[in-house]
Amino acid sequence: MSRVCQAIGEEFTAWSARRLDALELEYLFLDASMFKMHPGARAEPVLAAWGITTDGAPVFVALTAGGSESTDAWGDFLDELRARGLRPPLLVISDGAAGLIAAAETALPRSLRQRCLIHRCRNVLAKVPAEAQAEIREAYWALFDTDDLIAAGAAPGPGLVAAVQGRIDAFAAQYARVFPAAVKCLLADRQQLTSYLRFPIGHHRRIRHSNFIERTFGETRSAFANQGRAVGAPSSSICVASASRLHQFYLADRKAKFRSGGCYYHHCQLVPRGLTCRMAQSSKRRRWEWGSSWPGRRGSSELP
Repeated sequence: MSRVCQAIGEEFTAWSARRLDALELEYLFLDASMFKMHPGARAEPVLAAWGITTDGAPVFVALTAGGSESTDAWGDFLDELRARGLRPPLLVISDGAAGLIAAAETALPRSLRQRCLIHRCRNVLAKVPAEAQAEIREAYWALFDTDDLIAAGAAPGPGLVAAVQGRIDAFAAQYARVFPAAVKCLLADRQQLTSYLRFPIGHHRRIRHSNFIERTFGETRSAFANQGRAVGAPSSSICVASASRLHQFYLADRKAKFRSGGCYYHHCQLVPRGLTCRMAQSSKRRRWEWGSSWPGRRGSSELP
C-alpha cells in the first residue's frame, strides 16, 4: 500500500508541475470543495480549475489543498498557474466566494467573469419565505430565458446583455417592497450575471453556471468517501493526489462523451471590434457557428 501511495504522490507531483503554455482556454471554471484529509479532522478546502479549450475539449487544469478559501489562497493558486504558462481565458466562471472573486479579478484582469446563476438563485431564495419560493424561482429563471429575444433577432453581445439587465430592473421594481433582501442580493454584482450573453448562443446554458466542476466534485467526494484514506498514507498530499486521479477519471469519461456525440465548443477570439468566431471542420474536430444549438447526444441541447 505504501508503494501505491508513493506512486500516486509522485505522479501527482509531476502533473502539478507540468507546463501550461500550450493550453489555450476559452472558459475556465474555478471552485473549491471540502474534503476530510484525516480521520476525525475538520474538512479542508481543495481548490480546482477545469477548462474548455479553443478546440472544445474539457481539460482538468489543476488541483491543490488550499487550507482556506481566502483571497490569498486563491491568489497563490492562480499565480502558480500563470507562472506555469497559463494564458488568460475569455471567461472565468465561479460561485460568489469573495476570496475567489477578488483573486480572479487580480490575477486574470483581462478575463470576463461570470457569476454562477444557480448559486445566485440559491442565495436569493434563501431570503424569501418558503411559501413564496416557487414564485420567485420561476421569476428568477425567466430573467435569463432568452429564447424569445433570440427568436426576435437578438444576437450575443451588448444588446442581449442590456435586455436581460432590463428584466432584472423590472424584477427589482416588482419585488423590492415585498422581498427587499432578495432583491438586494440579486442586484449585488449584477453585471457578472450576464457576461455569458456575450458568447455563442449554443454555449449559454453551459457557461452560465459552475455545475461543470461541481458535479465532478460530487462524484469525487462520493468515490472518496467509499474508498477512504489508505492506512498509513502519510499526509494530505496523498488525499489530494487521489482526488486528482478520480477527477481525471471522470474527465476521461466526459471527454469520451463529448467526442461520441460530436460535441465541441466553438472557437472564439476577442478582437478590437468585439467578439467574433470562426468555424472550421476537419475529420477529427467540429466547431459550431454562431447561433447553432448545442448538438449533444440524440439532438439534446445540453452537454452529455
